[in-house]
Amino acid sequence: MNCAGQLADMPRSESAAEATLRSTMGLAVGNFCILYQNDEIALVALAKTAMTKSAQLHLAWQTLSTARVVIIELCHQHQCLIDTRAAVTDWLTQLITYTLRQQASDVHLEPTINSLRIRIRVAGELITLQHLSADDGKQLIAHIKVLADLDSSEQRRSQDGRFSVTVTVDDKQPLTAYDFRVSTCAVMSGEKLVLRSLGMLEQVSALSRLGLTQTQLMVTSRALKSAQGLILVTGPTGSGKTSTLYSLLQRLNQRALNICTVEDPVEIRCPGINQVPVRQQQQLDFATILRTLLRQDPDVLMVGEIRDSETARVALQAAQTGHLVLASLHTSGALASFQRLQALGIPEAEIASALSLIVSQRLLRRLCKRCKGVGCTHCHSGYQGQLPCFEVTPWQADTLLKLRTQSLAGMLNAQQLPTLAQHANQLVKAGKTSAQQAARLEHASA
Repeated sequence: MNCAGQLADMPRSESAAEATLRSTMGLAVGNFCILYQNDEIALVALAKTAMTKSAQLHLAWQTLSTARVVIIELCHQHQCLIDTRAAVTDWLTQLITYTLRQQASDVHLEPTINSLRIRIRVAGELITLQHLSADDGKQLIAHIKVLADLDSSEQRRSQDGRFSVTVTVDDKQPLTAYDFRVSTCAVMSGEKLVLRSLGMLEQVSALSRLGLTQTQLMVTSRALKSAQGLILVTGPTGSGKTSTLYSLLQRLNQRALNICTVEDPVEIRCPGINQVPVRQQQQLDFATILRTLLRQDPDVLMVGEIRDSETARVALQAAQTGHLVLASLHTSGALASFQRLQALGIPEAEIASALSLIVSQRLLRRLCKRCKGVGCTHCHSGYQGQLPCFEVTPWQADTLLKLRTQSLAGMLNAQQLPTLAQHANQLVKAGKTSAQQAARLEHASA
């Protein structure tokens, strides 16, 4: 939470509670100070960055004993990432290098009246990094648009592009090329850009290491061995659906199969798989490309996202005519997926016949391995990274009939399969995430 506090530097003796908290966090005497916030005294771990007395602080609170532990970082000067004395070509390298080190999924370049705010999304949270002057911000945006092969003179119409940048993330890693997707949007104060890190094939987890329970893994592996049927991966935006789809493709790519995909965009290039990007400007949408791929003798088809009735109709027809089809759908769970396909005009009987598996998922914040949620100078919040939580629903012809007489949880539990909420609670017991994160999924299954 963002709030302001006053740092107290007056000398005072350390209380027993403060000593306990300090030792728990591994802080030496003198490496902490006292923060007065809402009439409470809190122990504060000093970040590496120097602080000022009236700094606007980003506070990550964790209750511990009778006091509160607070880890601090300066919001307004997180670190000076971009040295504007360098050439503009170096600015992007500095920003991308830091972004990759923080394992951020997105970079937001947001114009304000007199500056450009730079934020990154780490583990689902937006973090402010730096403000550039308006002129420096325009230079950075112009440079990115050139790299992404966008029209530099066009600032009102939204554009999408892609670029690659070669950087060294750490001393142990050689120079590596990383791909980023670029989306532009005209806002009141200028042109906003969002860069999405597209990842690499090496970052795709093997299916066995994705985070499925043993029963979920067995059911999913069985569905992948089928000659035909529809496997849906569902969840909200940013829930890891694409990563799961690539893990499924990697498992299938170990066999002698003709695998074809239609994606918008192709996020990770996979050798041995025929990947086709959507090109709306050339009237090549999901449905059009999917029909073309059906004439390419495919064994497996992957549809990046079912967005409209025509794509849904072609995908389900393919799943019933000797093809294994993988696709993602923006829904909350198994029943919502069935209802979404019905809303797209697919008859109930056809859905029941084509569906073979629905994988619903969410991403939870992973507890920091060093402090286990207390907060330390390594993680700043008690969390570091994310981990997936799954609900795997095998779908058979009589599944819908069963769900009219019993709950989804009851049907899954009878097969030793957990719901999303139950899997989240298992992750809490394993010490991988917090009860607060799991509580978000209490009513997620639908």
